[in-house]
Amino acid sequence: MAGREKDGDGPGPGAGPDAPGLDIGLSGPAWITPIDSHRIRSRVEVLGPGEEVGEHVTHKREEVVVFLEGRAEVVLEGRTHAVASPWALYIGPGVKHNIVNGGASELRYVYVVALHGDPAPGGSHGHGH
Repeated sequence: MAGREKDGDGPGPGAGPDAPGLDIGLSGPAWITPIDSHRIRSRVEVLGPGEEVGEHVTHKREEVVVFLEGRAEVVLEGRTHAVASPWALYIGPGVKHNIVNGGASELRYVYVVALHGDPAPGGSHGHGH
């Protein structure tokens, strides 16, 4: 099951486009889109207990995942690693991976994918897309 943006439809309570103090010049306050940058993509993701992103490969792209809250099981090339927030993880190009909420509460994290001038068809990067 794919992740969802914080609170399902956006960046979370009080963090919508009309929220005071959150106009940071991006198309959305919790993510970086093709409108904002041609070289990186980023977004806040929230997974409920037992939810997962789904195994995927970012091909020629590097990815950094910053775990903000919760516990995760990160599967890299078929090997599972337990991760508890706060934690940051680098995923190199071509690494098959998945993120699973391994805890009893929500898992919140931010991913940043460096596109290196080779955006995925349709803008998909695996996480909640």
